[in-house]
Amino acid sequence: IEGYVDVRFDVTEYGGTDNIEVLHADPLGVFEKAAVRAVERWRYQPKTHEEKPVRFEGMMQRVRFEMQK
Repeated sequence: IEGYVDVRFDVTEYGGTDNIEVLHADPLGVFEKAAVRAVERWRYQPKTHEEKPVRFEGMMQRVRFEMQK
């Protein structure tokens, strides 16, 4: 089975992710939990404002699940 999950999340001032929300998934009910677990482990370089790290809200990403060919 292959598919994808569209997620929205915030990047904290420390570079972690939180407030993860599934926006859409295809097929429905198959990959949502795996996508959320993956996004929980992602790390980013935090956005800065006046040389201080700040939170970035509303990042959106598609997580794809594909078979190796």
